[in-house]
Amino acid sequence: MHLASVYDPGGGGFFPHVTEAAPEDKEAKVRESLDLIARKYLPHPLNATLHVVAGTPSEKLVALAGQLCVDLIVLVSRGASGRWPLRRATVEYVTVNAPCAVLVLPVLDKPGSDGESVAHSNSDS
Repeated sequence: MHLASVYDPGGGGFFPHVTEAAPEDKEAKVRESLDLIARKYLPHPLNATLHVVAGTPSEKLVALAGQLCVDLIVLVSRGASGRWPLRRATVEYVTVNAPCAVLVLPVLDKPGSDGESVAHSNSDS
């Protein structure tokens, strides 16, 4: 199993000379988060190879899938919000261009999050 995360190595956007953190620091932080996810959600004997890549998520995920000859890409998406869910444009690019099957899962809302407010607004209708 391979787990991948792609981060933006750039910094200040409009001010390219201003960066929030060095690319190495960003990579280390993303790798640490990915490692925590793997340890939390994967069964203990299952080993996963972690891939932390800098660049455009859609292009880098497709390239990594081709390079690793993967059989299936699993993505989590609910639009542009949230920390880990991918933006719709990224999901669309990967599903169209991936060299393998792609499974797109929605984010499951936890109690007390947006799910309750949606249920509340639906009950008022």
